[in-house]
Amino acid sequence: MTAVAPPTATEVPPAARAAAFPTAPLATVLGGLFPDVQGPIKIMRALRAAGAAGDTVGLAVPLPGDPEDPQTLERLNVSRRRGFDPVGFLMVVIDPHRPPPNYQSLIQGQNAPLTRRILGDLANWLVGVKTFRIPAALTGADAGKETDGVWVLGRSNHAAAVAGLEGAALGGALGALAGVGVPVDLGHAYAQGVIGGQVLLTTCETDAGRARRDRKLLHKHGGTEIYERVIVSPRRQQG
Repeated sequence: MTAVAPPTATEVPPAARAAAFPTAPLATVLGGLFPDVQGPIKIMRALRAAGAAGDTVGLAVPLPGDPEDPQTLERLNVSRRRGFDPVGFLMVVIDPHRPPPNYQSLIQGQNAPLTRRILGDLANWLVGVKTFRIPAALTGADAGKETDGVWVLGRSNHAAAVAGLEGAALGGALGALAGVGVPVDLGHAYAQGVIGGQVLLTTCETDAGRARRDRKLLHKHGGTEIYERVIVSPRRQQG
């Protein structure tokens, strides 16, 4: 029986060789500013209906005051879609004298208390919604007013962080915005937009088709100052 010599390295096609380590796919981060929260809510509902995970979304909603102040809830003016609310109807039937929700009774735990008041049932889709403050000095508008600025209800874009978007390690408001999905070089400009009352929404996708879908949604629902960045894994860069 004739022995068969094992193939040499040159006989093995490069495509058949196992990678030394897995490489993450390219990711596309998109973001934009909106005049109010209704546009982002419509986008998030569309993404949820399409089967997207909440981890692909980052959010920053300016608040009309300190989130620890009960009056902030009273100053919120969030319009609701008209329609029959079966849960609300049942609650009225069960307890018609039940008082309206206050700060302490709103959703708590993994999300900030005001999350459900602003985002409605999307609060069940998003996890990790917190509050942070953007100082006015960050925009460069008036460096002497360190105490001015705006409180923000925000959520990190976990998909962008996993893909390797830089900046979250900066700390402070710039780091928080980078966590939401804003590239470092755009941080000051988008901080100015949020301080001015605009809502920031970002998405992160590893599929080109889904990125195109998100881009269309951003434009369709009133997004402005829309940016798009492709994140390349450091391992891909080395390859």
